[in-house]
Amino acid sequence: MKAGIIFSPDPVYMNPFIKRLIQENGDKITCVVKTNGSILQKKSLKLKIDYFFSLLLILGGWKFFSNLFKVVKYNLVGDSSIEKLCKKKNIKYIEVETVNSEETKKILKKEAPEIVFNQSQHIVKKDVLTIPKYGMFNRHGAPLPFYRGRLAPFWQILNNEKSGGITFHFLNEKIDDGQIIIQKPLPIDKKDNFNSLVAKMFDNAVMLFPEVLELIEKGEFPEQDESEKGSYFHSPRFKNALSFRLKLIKKSFRGK
Repeated sequence: MKAGIIFSPDPVYMNPFIKRLIQENGDKITCVVKTNGSILQKKSLKLKIDYFFSLLLILGGWKFFSNLFKVVKYNLVGDSSIEKLCKKKNIKYIEVETVNSEETKKILKKEAPEIVFNQSQHIVKKDVLTIPKYGMFNRHGAPLPFYRGRLAPFWQILNNEKSGGITFHFLNEKIDDGQIIIQKPLPIDKKDNFNSLVAKMFDNAVMLFPEVLELIEKGEFPEQDESEKGSYFHSPRFKNALSFRLKLIKKSFRGK
C-alpha cells in the first residue's frame, strides 16, 4: 500500500516525527505535503498571550524557551531537511496553503496515494477526504473516544489518569472522530510530565505506523461501542495550566 502524508510544520514535535516516519517507511510513502498556517493565526491577541503563558507553565521554563528558540530559528532560516529526505527517498514533496486547497486536491489525484495520513492543523473537508481510495487517517494522543481535542497528554496528567494511549483512526468531518484503526494503551508513570508523555506517544506512533497501513489494507478494525460518547477538552487556558504546574510542584515535594 502506498501512503501520502499531509502535515503542518512544527520544528519541535511534528517535523522530527514526520522525518522518522519517512526514514523508516520511505518505501511505503508516495508523497509528502506540507501545509502553511498555524492554530494561532485566527486567535485574538488576548488568546495568543494566554496560550503563550499557558505553554510556559505546562512545559516549564527551560523546555519552553528551548522550544521557542527552535520555533524562532525555523521561522527565520527555515528547515529543508524533510524536503531533502524526500528527495533522497524519491518521494514527491509539495507545499500548499491548506489541506483543503484546490492545489491539494490536484496533488492527491495526480500522486494517487491509496491512503493519506493527515497531521495538519485543519479540519479536512469531505471533497478532500474522499480522494484517496481508503480515505484519510489521523494519530491522536489519547484512547479515543476519550480526550478528544487539544493537548490530550496535558489533560490526562491534570486529571490524574494512570493510563493514556495512542489512537490511529479514520478521519471524517468531526474532531477526533471516525472508525478506530488501532489503539495502544500507555502507562502514565508518576514521573511523567507533559514532555515525557508526548515523547512516549510519538515513539509509539512511529512503531505502530507500518501495522496501521497493513490493517487498513486488510480492512481489519476493532468493534466500537457507539454508546460511548467519550469526552472532549479544549485548548488549555492559563488557569488550567496554573493548576497543572501547582500539581507538579506538589508532586515534587511529596517525592522528596
